[in-house]
Amino acid sequence: MMDEVIKKISSYNIFNNLFPGILLGVGITKWSSFSITSGEVIVDLFLFYFFGLTASRVGSLIIEPLLDAVGFAKRVDYSEYIKAEKQDSKLPVLTEVNNVYRTLCAALIVLLGVKGFDILVIKIEFLNQRKSLLVVVLLIFLFLWSYRKQTKYIVERVKGVE
Repeated sequence: MMDEVIKKISSYNIFNNLFPGILLGVGITKWSSFSITSGEVIVDLFLFYFFGLTASRVGSLIIEPLLDAVGFAKRVDYSEYIKAEKQDSKLPVLTEVNNVYRTLCAALIVLLGVKGFDILVIKIEFLNQRKSLLVVVLLIFLFLWSYRKQTKYIVERVKGVE
């Protein structure tokens, strides 16, 4: 079964989710008081993948719009990208690498945020008592926002076919 799972994991999932997730998970473990690993390799791989997925969403929903707002990098409309993708076979690979850089940046920013949160929960008992609830609520909002953005992309692609 594990062999089948490994065969189905794309390079995108390895480099954009698992690799940054390992970086984030190890960083949190080494740099904060939070214990986030289970000690079981398979469970930890899934946890690291989830951490990377979370960092990827932070990159897509928060980091990317902030960088766009300050003019850090010039981007094109998604409809233009879809057209160009049909003409340039290297574009998906370049986009994947671009997303990996954004996710690594987001993972490091999340690591800083976790460290700041760690300091706050040590100093503020109210936060310490509710830290798990706060994290779950933040994750719910993050993934609902991600769902909304992904749905928008799907709609744009469908409209592009018409």
